[in-house]
Amino acid sequence: MGAQVSKPTAEQKEELKGKLDKNCRNAALAIEDASVLLFATGAGFSADSGLATYKDIADVSAYRERNLEYMDLCQEHWASTEPDIFYGFWGSCYNTYRNTKPHEGYNIVRGWRDRHFHRNTKCAARLRRACAQKSLDHQNKHKEDANLSKELQMGAPPAEPPPPHNCPSANVLAPHHQAADISLEEMEERSPGAFFALTSNVDAHLAAAGYIETETREIHGNVYTWQCCKPCCTRTWHTPSDFQFEVDSETMTARAPGGSNGSATNDKDSDGVSSTTSSNNPNPHFGNSFGVRFIFVVEPLWRV
Repeated sequence: MGAQVSKPTAEQKEELKGKLDKNCRNAALAIEDASVLLFATGAGFSADSGLATYKDIADVSAYRERNLEYMDLCQEHWASTEPDIFYGFWGSCYNTYRNTKPHEGYNIVRGWRDRHFHRNTKCAARLRRACAQKSLDHQNKHKEDANLSKELQMGAPPAEPPPPHNCPSANVLAPHHQAADISLEEMEERSPGAFFALTSNVDAHLAAAGYIETETREIHGNVYTWQCCKPCCTRTWHTPSDFQFEVDSETMTARAPGGSNGSATNDKDSDGVSSTTSSNNPNPHFGNSFGVRFIFVVEPLWRV
């Protein structure tokens, strides 16, 4: 994010232009010949939709007057020290991302997936079975650790410890809704196949463009999924589809969401903790029951 982007010389630009058609054909042949496609995107891909990149997103007078840049505004302390700044910055990003349509490139790559890397290829079937087995092993290891912990707490002699677990990323297969017990077949159905999208963008445009949740990984989370930053629980909250922040364009500030702005939907954690939309809270408002301290959760929510 802080590194300078390399720029080709005038001679290199001419060479690239001269080889453009050839290089595009070679890339197309490589994609057609591949068995698996990993689609990795960053800020440049969002920029093609008209969204600002890191160096421009905070380049407005309200922030310049306070000598604030993008990395300054990303600091967690704003949520408690000056929540109006926090919600103004992220609220502005949120509104812009939600109101901007993903560019045609998303549809083009999705077409490659549907034609060449769909879930029913032989390679995809093998990958899904292998990923599902690792995820199931992780689930069983978690249960064994929980049982061992209970035995120790009760003073019973501990059982033989489980073997080392070498798959810390297995839970990537079940974002948001990891069940307490799930069969290998169910896990396989929810596992990625021959296509996977990896992005550092928080605009959620992969989902907006129709990409499958189990085939995507947003390493920085997205602006629609929220979690208490302590964290005080494993639950996440999703903003309503029609929600918008009320941002003052001159001061770039906004009040914490609440009142008539709508309620957030909640994913229960594995312990079944009641959500803000339960019968105990018949008229909840987004943000009103868990204060003003939020960060974006890295998706999927890790439970180890």
